[in-house]
Amino acid sequence: MRIISQDKMKHIEYVFLKITAPEEWLGDNAIHAKSWSIVTLTTNISLGTYSTKEKASKVLDMIWQPRYWASSNALIKDGDFVPGFERYVFYMPKDEEVYNEDN
Repeated sequence: MRIISQDKMKHIEYVFLKITAPEEWLGDNAIHAKSWSIVTLTTNISLGTYSTKEKASKVLDMIWQPRYWASSNALIKDGDFVPGFERYVFYMPKDEEVYNEDN
């Protein structure tokens, strides 16, 4: 699976992700999180920021739910991927696109 960052400038394949809290320092890169962020564990690259921890948690859940995946067939060139999970893309939603179950 590929994950595309909110700003569409970062494109990653399967990684380990974590949620960082506001005011948390993100390792040696000294990136200071100003809001709840979803970042890669190994490089501390932020893929998206959210106004609440609940929204960030919901996005992590969404990543693993096939109904939120887009097919990447248009992006695939011959020989790039083995058929299966890798053929899907998850686009990190913007903060305003993530709703509570109540909404």
